[in-house]
Amino acid sequence: MDLLAQSRGDAAAAGSAEDPAVRAPTSRCRRRYWTFRDPDSSDLLRLADPWPGQREFIKTVERHDRVYALKARKQGFSTLETCYDAWIALTRSNSRVHLFSRGLTSSQDLLERVAVGLSHLPPWLAPPITRHTTTVLELGYGEDLRVIEAYPTSSEGTSAEQSCTHAHIDELVLMESPERVWQSVLPTLAGSAHILTTGRGPGGFAASLWWRTVQGDTEFTPLFVPWTSRPRDPDWERRERSNMTQLQFAHEHPSSWQDALSSGGDRVFGPADLDHASKIAFYGRSPAIDDHCYVTAWDIGGPGVQADASVGTVLDVSDPELVEVVEVVRCQGVSYPALQEAVERLHSRYPGPTVIEATGIGGPVVGNLNIPERELIAANTTQQSKPRMIGELQFAIEKGALAYSVEDFPLLDAELRDYQQNDVGLKSDHVMSIAIAYHHAAEGWRGRRRRGRMMKIVESV
Repeated sequence: MDLLAQSRGDAAAAGSAEDPAVRAPTSRCRRRYWTFRDPDSSDLLRLADPWPGQREFIKTVERHDRVYALKARKQGFSTLETCYDAWIALTRSNSRVHLFSRGLTSSQDLLERVAVGLSHLPPWLAPPITRHTTTVLELGYGEDLRVIEAYPTSSEGTSAEQSCTHAHIDELVLMESPERVWQSVLPTLAGSAHILTTGRGPGGFAASLWWRTVQGDTEFTPLFVPWTSRPRDPDWERRERSNMTQLQFAHEHPSSWQDALSSGGDRVFGPADLDHASKIAFYGRSPAIDDHCYVTAWDIGGPGVQADASVGTVLDVSDPELVEVVEVVRCQGVSYPALQEAVERLHSRYPGPTVIEATGIGGPVVGNLNIPERELIAANTTQQSKPRMIGELQFAIEKGALAYSVEDFPLLDAELRDYQQNDVGLKSDHVMSIAIAYHHAAEGWRGRRRRGRMMKIVESV
């Protein structure tokens, strides 16, 4: 059905205005006729010409039912999403659309945005609104009742119990208890769902859910949109940068999802040094090469889903002037037998010693591994040795002696970019794994030159 013909009043081409199928807008037309209130000026505007970042969002949600959109601030995604909320109600029989936000006022605001947009549709497209309260909008098509309902969230989660055709989850990171909210919302999802949120550092449930989404461990498609996706004048950027350090600007106005999940504090590894480390990477993720020397190191986490991940990093140490990461394996929420199998499997792929961080829960793992003693190093870290290893890694990255591919190892890159000396609350599993591996890089050469020597060492590095 050509809705542009409807907009020109061509009733014969448009069909009956009472037919819900006729009312269903195409992607372009629903934006063309959608009205929203500008939050700064309160003027009513049309969503006719989306910004580049908004176009990317539109393209993604049209291709995927479930999307996790991590974004820079003030990208206008909530406005686009309320248009999508309305579109679902306009086009799906007996549909329910749920709007979740961090409190009563903000959830009611989302519903009011939907109501404003629906009330300003052309007559041939506007639905019959049979009920409008501060928390509920009902569209009546006879027995075909369609509901859009706003749900505030709290420390207890949310009161939503009915299944929904579509869920709009706005600013997950700002909710009082994001994990409880998610546990309440997840069973009600019977169709599409869009999470829209900014970043507030590397900790918390919203960040954890993003990391799992990037890893492919959820049903959601990850989308990040940088601050540059909204057109701004040069004076705006100059004003913002004049009031912040480079790291603070990157945190407040991220150019990458790694920046969006950064803490914004004083970080150990310089962004320019990390950029260079990625540029000089030659192998990327690579299988073992004949006559090359390797060192593998594991930082051992716990077996639970919420516990720290266990991460294994493989370094190609064939060139003492440039060590490169060629493999990273991350295990989260696996049993110790499954973890031991992963350690053994990785060891079998790359000739050379395997180092296990044996302090605490790593000790039992070492004792049960089916790896020859001469190829196994049990390393005990201390409060004094940990900063020294991090310092060695920092110096190697600064002088261009360590390389890794950011495309192949994005989680490693994200942790390095956000790492601080005070790493309480930070994800640092990848950082510790690569730091332990680099500290033992020389073992790869020694093991190569002294075949058969005992490699099992218990040390305080």
